[in-house]
Amino acid sequence: MRIGLLGATGFVGSAIRRAAEHDGHEVVVVSSPRLTSASRTPTALAEESQTALSEHPLHELDDCEAVINAAGAASPGSELDDDLLGANALLPALVTRAMARVPGRRLVHISSAAVHGSASTLDEASPVEPTSPYGTSKLLGETAARLCAAQSVDLVVYRPTSVHGAGRALTRSLAGFSRSRFASVARPGNLPTPQVLVENVASTAIFLADATTSRPPETVLHPWEGVTTGALLQGLSGGAAPRKVPATTARALVGVAKRVGRVRPSVLAHARRLEMLWFGQSQTPGWLDRHGPVQARSWQDAYVELAEIGDGRQSSTVPRRTGILSQWYDPEPGPAAIPGVLARGLVARGHDVKVLTGYPNYPSGRLYPGYDNRRVLTETLEGVGVRRVPLYASHDASALRRLLNYVSFAVSSLRGLRYLRDCEVVWVYNSPPTVVLPMAFLRLVMRKPLVLHVMDLWPDSFFASGFAPSGVPGRLAHGAASWVCQLSYRLSTEVVYISPSVGQVLEERGVPRAKLTYAPVWTDERVFVPRERPTSTGFPVPDDHRVVLYAGAIGGAQALDVLVEAMADLQDLPLTCLIAGDGTARADLEDRVSALGLRNVHLLGTVAKSDIGSLMALGDLHVISLRSTPLGNVSFPSKLQATMASARPILAIASGDLARVVEDSGAGFVTEHGDRAALADRLREVAVTSHESLRSMGDLARDYYEREFASGAGIDRVGRLLERASETRPQKWTSS
Repeated sequence: MRIGLLGATGFVGSAIRRAAEHDGHEVVVVSSPRLTSASRTPTALAEESQTALSEHPLHELDDCEAVINAAGAASPGSELDDDLLGANALLPALVTRAMARVPGRRLVHISSAAVHGSASTLDEASPVEPTSPYGTSKLLGETAARLCAAQSVDLVVYRPTSVHGAGRALTRSLAGFSRSRFASVARPGNLPTPQVLVENVASTAIFLADATTSRPPETVLHPWEGVTTGALLQGLSGGAAPRKVPATTARALVGVAKRVGRVRPSVLAHARRLEMLWFGQSQTPGWLDRHGPVQARSWQDAYVELAEIGDGRQSSTVPRRTGILSQWYDPEPGPAAIPGVLARGLVARGHDVKVLTGYPNYPSGRLYPGYDNRRVLTETLEGVGVRRVPLYASHDASALRRLLNYVSFAVSSLRGLRYLRDCEVVWVYNSPPTVVLPMAFLRLVMRKPLVLHVMDLWPDSFFASGFAPSGVPGRLAHGAASWVCQLSYRLSTEVVYISPSVGQVLEERGVPRAKLTYAPVWTDERVFVPRERPTSTGFPVPDDHRVVLYAGAIGGAQALDVLVEAMADLQDLPLTCLIAGDGTARADLEDRVSALGLRNVHLLGTVAKSDIGSLMALGDLHVISLRSTPLGNVSFPSKLQATMASARPILAIASGDLARVVEDSGAGFVTEHGDRAALADRLREVAVTSHESLRSMGDLARDYYEREFASGAGIDRVGRLLERASETRPQKWTSS
């Protein structure tokens, strides 16, 4: 069966994907658009979803026999803000509308038993009254989806109860609590509690998607799995029975917490958790009790694994505490978004992730609003612990200031290394190579295994950008940078490269073949998704023109002057070239456009992250340009993955690995760099190519991305490398 799956990188979604593929189903991973909404009623959400569908058509769902929507924001204690409503209320309505294009198919929408609020007994047939912002958002999503389904979509709303597994923060907290001196339940300690295992939720969701012999009702509640309040804590603790608190005392304490919650709403969620922990919640048998699948796993089998979380014991081959060392991190865009996608993906796969990074300033070189670059900052972003250290913010054309930017992070990061002291393995973003300084401390002093992901081939990329001096100083700088890179490779347990030919180059430079692994990277799939071309924009494009778009860094390595000069030969054609971004060559490029008097080329400068999606959709053809050099021939710029994920056709002005990918995928056109006449001929061809042909190229680009670059498979590859590196971990360093 061909099953579409949204939310495939989340805790529940990743379990569904594993189970479905194990059962022989074909899983189509569909990226969930990041939505916000101010609507507070089901009717308004249903109407808003019609507008959202034009921007996020989700065409990947059209060929699926059934769809499971496991996407959403798992934030039970959050406020009812626009982000929560977008993820949990508007998205279900949008998915349902997209499903209605091909009527009659099954949509399993995974909601939550939180919609039942504080009801003493869970019953799928009873009215519900949520008591938390999270539960309210989930109920709004259910109701809006039903309005959009009408008679066109076979909608089943599936409400799991409290879901547990080795990768869940809630489970880790509960396992830790079970071993503490505060572990307790209300007497008599044998009350039912609706705790369920993620493997059972996954098998149930797949069963509901494929159930044909007995059609499920519109709403189903996950069945009780036989767990009681006392047995849960005793099992998670490894056998220690929890203290039993008199029921009247426990009820009084919960009542006090609830009264405080009326004044301070943030306390209300904690009061509800305490009530569930002590008293549990009974459940009326429902449709799944009679017709559902056999549990994929019993709690008795799971207790041993989950108990290991409580006392800190872990499998020696599964690193659960993973560090990330990267100068770049969210909310920075482009290649700087790669570590954030990895961190969230690892959290979804059961890792505790800590990130050591700098303050956001890429690509402008200016500090992002709201950040104070004078101190060490620790924050949590989407379940990931992040420690930021000060750095010298710069990304301009000055070689000295760029070097200060790199070195300042390397030195400043030493102040934050203790943040990674509990990590079993550390993934390192290689660019710039000055990150070798904290790498040396991590490997030689703290005894951490390191997985180095080579994003740029240094020192080649630095010299290709025109920053390095010439003559003897240049040769000395090249030698010093080469030595630094060699040291970083020697310090690493695993060395990972992102384009095929780079592995050969690294091997020629002395990196042992046994250390090397090819693992191409992904893009931010919440930003770069297929979208319909907007009918009206704020950009300077005539209605009848094809848009040739370049979006990214504007530097010497891109050499966009050849594109500008080719456009000078095509001013009589219905083509408009938009160049978005910034970089060291932008001013020269603007001067060139002005000198040629071009009306068909416009430089837009830096585009806000919120506008990148619509800009990508506007481009009928996306330019990826790399100067023909030994470095350019082995490089995969991050624009390649972003463009392919957006299902847009490509014009590659390049040779080597990049050109081969575009040719092999059928995703567009290729011309060698520097051949102005050949480039102009290609652009003339684009001017007369039908929209259907261009759209077909875009679809091929998206297909290739899903096969070769998608974050799910990419993060799985990195996860296996982290596992392998952790097996060679030296004896743990201690500060004593």
